[in-house]
Amino acid sequence: MGVSAATWATIITATTALVGGGISYYSSTSAANSSAQFATLNAQAGLQQTQAQGRAQALQSQIQSAQATSAQNAANANATMIRDQTEAESRIAQENIRRSREAFRANMARQRAAGAGSGVVDTTGSPLDLLAAASEEQSLYENEQRWADENNRTKGFRMAAAEKLGGRVQGLNASLYQINASGALIDSRMKGSQISLDKFSALSSAGAAKTGAYAGLATSIGAAGASVSDYYRYRNPPR
Repeated sequence: MGVSAATWATIITATTALVGGGISYYSSTSAANSSAQFATLNAQAGLQQTQAQGRAQALQSQIQSAQATSAQNAANANATMIRDQTEAESRIAQENIRRSREAFRANMARQRAAGAGSGVVDTTGSPLDLLAAASEEQSLYENEQRWADENNRTKGFRMAAAEKLGGRVQGLNASLYQINASGALIDSRMKGSQISLDKFSALSSAGAAKTGAYAGLATSIGAAGASVSDYYRYRNPPR
């Protein structure tokens, strides 16, 4: 006795449900596994790249900060050197003025002594005029030297102040570069966190796809079982 058409129909229906469910399950789980693997590899590559970029940017900023600090120290040293040199030149100028005044006074004393020895009186007439002219010339010389010294001091102190200001600017730059270095590392960590979140999201989606594949397979098995059950109920109706 051959297999009936109803039996064949039940077998085909059940087999189709099982095969279709198996193919769908395999395809879905394979795609989910590939997606999860890709997400993991992509996250690893992204983290490595982000961390490398963050370290490189931080290192560059730290180098720039060190250079700015070195420039600040050099500027401060230059400012100190300029001030010291200006003060030294001013002391030399004042000493020259003092020596010139003492030499002038000694010369005047010698001239008075020589005049007194020869009977010349220096309180009236040409000798007095000569002494007055010499005193005026000495006073003019001293004023010129003081004016030159004051100008040199002003110029030197302005140069020192400019160097000091440049040093402060370099100090600010050094601080900003340090902030940039810290910011680069923080930005790298934030990007890394986002990459990890994206990875977990992708893995969750892959897990959901697998769960759906399991449910689809279970549904297919249930449909095949239902077809067989219906067939047996048809062949063996309740009495």
